[in-house]
Amino acid sequence: MAESNGWHGDVIVVGAGPAGCATAATLARLGATVAIVDDGRRPAWPGETLPGGSTAVINDVFGDGILDPHQQAYGVQSAWETEDLQMTDGLANPLGEGWLLDRRIFDTDAREAAIRQGAYHLIGHARVHRDADSCWRVEVAGHRLRAPVIIDATGRSAAIARRAGAGLERAERLLACIVTVDDPGDPVQATTVESVADGWWYSTPTPSGGRVLALVSDQAIVPRGIGRSEWWLTSLEHTRHIRGLISTPITIDTAAAHLRVSRAGTGWLDHACGSGWVAVGDAAAHFDPLSSQGLLTGILMGARAAIAIAENTLEEWSLDYRMIVDEHRELANHYYGSVERWQTSSFWSTRASRVLGVR
Repeated sequence: MAESNGWHGDVIVVGAGPAGCATAATLARLGATVAIVDDGRRPAWPGETLPGGSTAVINDVFGDGILDPHQQAYGVQSAWETEDLQMTDGLANPLGEGWLLDRRIFDTDAREAAIRQGAYHLIGHARVHRDADSCWRVEVAGHRLRAPVIIDATGRSAAIARRAGAGLERAERLLACIVTVDDPGDPVQATTVESVADGWWYSTPTPSGGRVLALVSDQAIVPRGIGRSEWWLTSLEHTRHIRGLISTPITIDTAAAHLRVSRAGTGWLDHACGSGWVAVGDAAAHFDPLSSQGLLTGILMGARAAIAIAENTLEEWSLDYRMIVDEHRELANHYYGSVERWQTSSFWSTRASRVLGVR
């Protein structure tokens, strides 16, 4: 309930990405009074995709039609265990189509869906406090919010959860070195994945008509400074399939001008909820992009956390959370452990040792 510059309600959601908005939209639909604090930043993963079977889930959370502005994805082609390109046809997926997202549009529409459900929306930096009566107090843009429950949807920083005592565990320290070009190249609306000695490449067209080219590797392997662009371009030139997806070769000047780096490793909180707080999305667990599950998992996690808050079943939700993390780690180990053709490389030998249980 908003009064002049003060608001009192049931839940404050700090962070207006898809996971935070999924939590807010679901809570509001269940009758809770909810506020979303939006810092206005829109860090979007280039070439974001949703896997097959996502449509019904996304519509259930945000409403029918939210995916209409985006493009269907018609499968995944990969040269992973061998150098041969294998195609998984999305049209044959019994779960339905996948999607190529414009994250700017998707994030805006997810936020608007939460507001339509009744969430109170404020833009600005959140200063979070906890009062003596254990209620949370958030000050933002001259407004004061107060509620007994707070949702940490602050992304990988997990700022609120870690302040509340949650520990961050990491399995990987990966970096994605990304260049987005205007040339869409290959007309197939599919994600392409190719393993290389220093890690693996992925590429996907974007709904705006461009193409993302990303090399994922260990933080310790990725060079610093000017050598990073040269390393990236040399690796691209030695790919068998990724380099063929674009019709115009990328020069070193283009790579240097457009290359950006994003954290891409897997990490998770040792506990994702506590007294009066719950972490969702990347704040709770962020996953290696190899799974293509990070965005969908975050949305599902947020929606289910909202239901658990409403039904007072957070203990059960926390068990589901841990199961999601464990299943992802097992899946990642399976994928990485299946590659044997780069046995002398640091990137792959480290993962082979991990799969075999060697320390």
